[in-house]
Amino acid sequence: MEGIGAWVLDVIGALGYAGLALLLIAENLFPPIPSEVVLPLAGFLVGRGDLIFWPALLAATFGSVAGALILYAMGRYGGRRLVLRYGRFLRVDKENLDRADGWFWRMETGSCSSPASCPWRAASSPSPPAP
Repeated sequence: MEGIGAWVLDVIGALGYAGLALLLIAENLFPPIPSEVVLPLAGFLVGRGDLIFWPALLAATFGSVAGALILYAMGRYGGRRLVLRYGRFLRVDKENLDRADGWFWRMETGSCSSPASCPWRAASSPSPPAP
């Protein structure tokens, strides 16, 4: 196994449950770390007997919720000012942010009532299994 999968196994192997939680916090904050890689590999380690199911479940849940709370706090307390200051790291500039704000205000509040109408919400939703 190469690439991100090997790295995920190395992190969990070295740090155990704390590594699993840290990976899921990072997955929320940095899109290149996909939970679609982290969670199946954690399940593999549980199946192999390297991790125990309930502590792994708790670590994964804690990491996911903690990452979501960090993102919420960044949006709630940093908002537009934070995006304008550090958005370059995420390749977001003022024009992109203005365009997104304009779309949101044109569509009003109900625009994010379903994942189909709110693309960033859909990216965080679990995908259906492939047939």
